[in-house]
Amino acid sequence: ARMVAAGGVLRAAPLALASVLLLLQAGGGDAQFTRSAGGENLDGSLDHCNFSGTVRLKGPYSMEPGDAYFSTAHQQRAAVELFITKLNNQHCGVSFGGHNYTVEITSVQDSSSTAIVEEIAKSIVADDTIDFVWGPYSTTLNKPYASVIAESSKLAVLAGASSTAVFQGRPNLFGTLPASPNFFRYAVPALKTMNATRFAYVSELDAPMCGYVEQVIADFGVEKAIGVIIPKEPSEADVFGAVDEIIAEDPDVILTCVYNNACPVFVKGLRDRAYTPKALVMSLCPGTSGFLNAVGADAENIMGVTAWDKSLDATDAIINMTAEEFFYEIRDRIGADAVYHTAASAGAISALVQA
Repeated sequence: ARMVAAGGVLRAAPLALASVLLLLQAGGGDAQFTRSAGGENLDGSLDHCNFSGTVRLKGPYSMEPGDAYFSTAHQQRAAVELFITKLNNQHCGVSFGGHNYTVEITSVQDSSSTAIVEEIAKSIVADDTIDFVWGPYSTTLNKPYASVIAESSKLAVLAGASSTAVFQGRPNLFGTLPASPNFFRYAVPALKTMNATRFAYVSELDAPMCGYVEQVIADFGVEKAIGVIIPKEPSEADVFGAVDEIIAEDPDVILTCVYNNACPVFVKGLRDRAYTPKALVMSLCPGTSGFLNAVGADAENIMGVTAWDKSLDATDAIINMTAEEFFYEIRDRIGADAVYHTAASAGAISALVQA
């Protein structure tokens, strides 16, 4: 991966934990509670580091289990805290100007609210003690957050945003972006060679990686049986309605571009209706522990893509951790398997340190 800025490469460096990512630069009020991490494990054994101060990052996170974005935000925060803890304890933090500095990140509860993240952004912009801005999880929350930060002089890393619109024309905003257009570009032609000709898809409204589905279908000359758009964070009724519309067209292949909450509901809808397409291809959920637990043996018959996996032959350039080691460290910390979003956050903080 590489870091790109305003028309040129700033610095080439391996992003081992997120080797399939591209780190791009395109172009508040008090919340309920905060949480800081980074210096809690420092001890006398690091006296040789001669720390001259602290580099401070701050940003919003959905920290309560009832928050809409809690699950993924929880993983992203765990990844950043893991990276920073190892950075401080094993590498004497960051070094510049001949001095070492500890790194600390403060997370502020955002309740998965666009109004709250906007207020948090305003407070961070006004806080001269914050050196770098960290972003929340989800493009939905990053849009209002980025609008505020972009008007400041602070550099922000928005690892939870997956839309280029968040970064476009904003030279102080960085983020990690998956190769969204390629999600279905291998599956569709492969299935076409197996005589699949009619493709249907279901997509959540405004999901950034879903905007390419129609183009992929057109590029490979297969027939679009139907395309169904459902609301963001759809209800069970929304998903089941999409299932019924698709079944009525009886396609060969179903492509789904929905998030974690909707994936198992869609599979349940097919199961309840005893409908089995020739192939079901899902863009985000296969390979994640939550999806596997939810659908059971049905997962064995579903094709999917993932932007990151622990089998990657990659080692981070800063903390010297392999993708597999990272996976198990995250599991030990939070009892959940690391996924793309987890690696994207760790890769982003690694890139920031390297830059």
